[in-house]
Amino acid sequence: MALVLVCGGAVAGALATASTVPESLRPANAVTQAIVSERSFDDSRAVELRISGGAQRALRAPITGRVTALACTPGTEIARGSAPFSINGVPALALGGPQPPWRDLVAGDAGTDVSALRAELRSLGFTVPEQGRVDARLLTAMNSLLTKAGVTPADESVIAQANIAWISPGPAGITGCPLGTGEQVEEGRTLIALADNLSAVTLSTLPENPVEGARVVEVNGQRYPIDEDTGAVTDPEAQAAIIAGERVSAEHSTEAGATRTLGARYILVEPVTAWVTAPSALYNIEGAAACVAAGRQTYRVSLLGSQLGQTFIRFAEGFTPPAALDLNPNAARACA
Repeated sequence: MALVLVCGGAVAGALATASTVPESLRPANAVTQAIVSERSFDDSRAVELRISGGAQRALRAPITGRVTALACTPGTEIARGSAPFSINGVPALALGGPQPPWRDLVAGDAGTDVSALRAELRSLGFTVPEQGRVDARLLTAMNSLLTKAGVTPADESVIAQANIAWISPGPAGITGCPLGTGEQVEEGRTLIALADNLSAVTLSTLPENPVEGARVVEVNGQRYPIDEDTGAVTDPEAQAAIIAGERVSAEHSTEAGATRTLGARYILVEPVTAWVTAPSALYNIEGAAACVAAGRQTYRVSLLGSQLGQTFIRFAEGFTPPAALDLNPNAARACA
């Protein structure tokens, strides 16, 4: 009897102890549903931009010496007829044309360089004949342009090569400034790098299954318009800004047809409304479509993307999503 009583007391004690297990130590109930939350979704994709074009263009030093003044800001443009830099205190005018200057010009000189200078002065508003040798009218026009830019000609009877920084035909957007004021420069070295005259900026590969809508490409924190069908950046100002932000040394001239790449983000201009759920709530996934379930009800949804273990989906237009979705739906069930 004593043994029975002892055993009975032990069993009762064990049952009493089991009934007093704290709630925090008891096994949790299995989670069967995930709450659906609304989120703004811009479908940001990591992409690679390809930059290709002709040989790099630049304003180069017409003489050897020390840079005594320099106006160079990537993303801005060189104004033809302005004086963007000085060497040894001698300012150089930025002038364009098909023929670079290669000599000092005096009265009576003729040649393709004289014709190119006449054409440039005419485009800047000066009244000079289209053809002819260097004459008084050409010298007067050039000296007037120098004076307008704040340059005092050393000799008004000479059009000095040292006073001209040549811009080859093409865009005048600045992409780099390899040297600064006070540095020594050799004749012919790049002082101001310019945009490639045949540059193209395009996505290396268009992302698969992007959400439809107008797009921008984000480079170094700045956004630029891009054609969502071709993946090309066609706006000249955007091209120049992207190339300027590439931060490639202006001394690394590219050969014709050369290609460089840089990382970017491909983003919707106007984010869309998406619904966030757990990946396990999806079943019968086919391309960008899938099924989800909430109890006895099933739904067909569009897949928008996934980030950090969350899946972004879209329900049919005008439909109000359920508050929660089943985490382990029956894959044999069809959805509407």
